[in-house]
Formats: sequence, C-alpha cells, structure tokens
Amino acid sequence: MKKIAKITVALLMANLCFPYFAAENHFAIAEGTNGVTVYSLCPTKDSVDDFYAMLDNADINGVYVEDLALLNDRKNCYWIQTIPENPDDTSIKDLWMYLYKDSNTGAAHLAVEDKVVQFIGNDDGLGVTSLALGDLNNDGWNEIYFTYSWDPGTYCSQAGYFDTKTSEVYYFGDYMCPDSELIFTSENDALTICKAELTHYEDKVHFELEADKSIAKIVCNDDEIEIEPLSDDFVELESKLEPTKKPMPDWLPKSATETKTFINENGEIFIKDGFICYLTYISGADSYRGNMICLSEKSDVKAPVSYKKYGDQYYGDYIVSCFEMQPDSYLEIYDAGYKDSPHYSYISDENGDVNEVFKGDVNKDGSINISDLVVLQKWLVGNGDSLDCWQLADICDDNSINVFDMVMLRKILIENK
Repeated sequence: MKKIAKITVALLMANLCFPYFAAENHFAIAEGTNGVTVYSLCPTKDSVDDFYAMLDNADINGVYVEDLALLNDRKNCYWIQTIPENPDDTSIKDLWMYLYKDSNTGAAHLAVEDKVVQFIGNDDGLGVTSLALGDLNNDGWNEIYFTYSWDPGTYCSQAGYFDTKTSEVYYFGDYMCPDSELIFTSENDALTICKAELTHYEDKVHFELEADKSIAKIVCNDDEIEIEPLSDDFVELESKLEPTKKPMPDWLPKSATETKTFINENGEIFIKDGFICYLTYISGADSYRGNMICLSEKSDVKAPVSYKKYGDQYYGDYIVSCFEMQPDSYLEIYDAGYKDSPHYSYISDENGDVNEVFKGDVNKDGSINISDLVVLQKWLVGNGDSLDCWQLADICDDNSINVFDMVMLRKILIENK
C-alpha cells in the first residue's frame, strides 16, 4: 500500500530571543537520543515584527546577520513552529528551529544562534519544502536537513543540510529529481526522501504536498553524510548542481543613518559595481504611499538581492533595495507608493556593464532620435533585424509593440525638437 503523508509548508522565523539560544543546549545531542525526526511546518504571523526589528538593528545583542539576500516586504514574511511528525517523539520536544521564508520569492533563511543563514534563493521553485533533524554522523550535534526545489535552467528538486556544529550549509549537488517536488519521511529511524505531488498551492509558503514513492535516503558512510538513491527517479549528475549565494555588496547601507548619508551623497538611485541601488525615505505622514519598490513585469531581474527597511527616530522608514544585473538583462523599477511614479530603466550589455536607458531609445545608443524611429518602423513591417531590447520599444507600456508605439515615438521626437 502506498504511504501518503501530507505536509503543509510555510516557514519558521526567529524573534529577538534567538541570539540567547545556546547551541550546546538545543543542538547538541542528549544522551540516549537516536534516529531522526521529520517535521510538519505550521504557519503563523506571530513575531514577524520582532524579527524585522532584529534585522533593522543588526548589532543588537551581538546578532550577526550573515546573509540577508532577497528580503522582501514584511507582509510576505511568515513564521511557524516545527512540530514532530510523530507526536509521541518527546526527545526534542523543547527544540525550536527558526526559518524565514518569503511567500513571494521563496527565499529561505535559517536563524540559528547568532546567525541568519541563507538556504535557497529565488530561482522559481518552491524553495524549502520539508525539514528534518538528526545526528546521522554521530558527532554529537544535530544536522538540520531540508528538501527544496528551484530552477537553474530545468525545474528540479534536491536536498541539503545545515551542520549545527560547523554552521555550514551543504547541498547534495550530485543528485536531482527533475519535474517533481520532494519531502522527507522517517522509516525505521532512516531519513528517507520521497517524490511528492503538489496538491494545493496559494504561494511559496502556503501549499500542500503528498508523498509518493521513496526514491532515496540520507546515510553516513565513513563519517561522510551522503545520499543513497533507491530509484532511477533520483538522477546522478555528471557535475554538481548547487545554488550559489549572491554576494552582498559591502557598501550597502546597514542603518537609517547610513541610508540618509547614501541618499545625500548619491541621490535616491545610482549604479555601482553592476548593482542598481534604490534608496528612498517614507515619513510617517506619508504612510499612504505604500512601502515597496516594485519591479515592472517586463524586467528580466525577478527580485532584489537585498530589500531592507530602517526606521528612524521620527517613525518613518528608509527603504534600501539593491538589484543585481546579469549580462544582457533589462530592469525597470518604480515606487509603488505613487500612482504615476517615474519608472527607471536599465540595461546590462554582454559584459555586464550597466547603463540607464529611456523608453524610445530603440537602438540603445544613449539618445532618442530619428534613427530609433527608422529601426522601429523597419521592424514593424518585417524588414529590420530583431530588437535587442524590446522593452525600450514598448513606449505605450502595454507589453506589445505595434503602430501605436511608433506614434508615441514620433510624439516624443516632436516634443524634443
């Protein structure tokens, strides 16, 4: 009979007390403890404000924020308690794990001891889909295991673990399961990986998975934690496939004071080291403006590398949003608080060099003139080359390029005479 397990996935998130958790009290193995524990994840919005207060003051109580990639607005932030799949398992009943996950991007960050550690970023999958805890290498410290899905060019699911002894994240990059989700089950004290069917989906936090057949298990051989395939559904790769951390620029503001200085020195938006940095201030009186810097749907960039809000003494917010440009990409951003806010557009060439551009600069030469009209007209009648950046020709901003865009471009040229 096929074993079915239903897991509702959300996330865990730390509150201000987590820096006081001593690893030797919570992750060192109690004498007589054996096996692994698989967890169900239960969503809540509790402690979200506490978590953001901790992030806004990164040096409170000695907290060290190791990696805050892809942070988004707190409305997408959830927190849950891990509940053992087996309710009779009381060996670690007082243990809590904390993981921030963004319901929009799927980015997940484990909060443990004095660190916030990134598990998986925004790569179009669900991100973390299940968690388990165990000391498979018998070193006296638990490992936190996780399955996840992402899209590095083909949709796939893999597994990894966080070693609480070394504070390092390890990915089993030699294996993947294509076009299916994965979740853990515990069978005879072994940590088993099962294929899973997505049965309900709201966002990257609220979804349900049903376990299908077992395809692998996690074992320890000669003190090395490894995956042991049980089925051809778990594919061995010729080269490792692992998510990589996106480096955070060290010049990124880390407080309201630093953000204010950045705005005074650089303006609200500037280009540096291949990043687009957008900084703005929202006063308490301007709260109706909203609190997000948005990407247009035309953007090749899908999420900021960093999104932070810093409160100042006047109860307003400095917002810092940092976007990384890949070669041959387009980025268009605007302030969601203004109905008709200006849109800022940027392109990156094949070498990764970034420049600001304007709608109507169809040939990307840095100016809008009659040559742009010629290029667009030739393309519309099928006599021209393909457009290098179609977004710049979509002057009507309707996600299509037609004669109306040519009319608008003529209008721009007349107004600029």
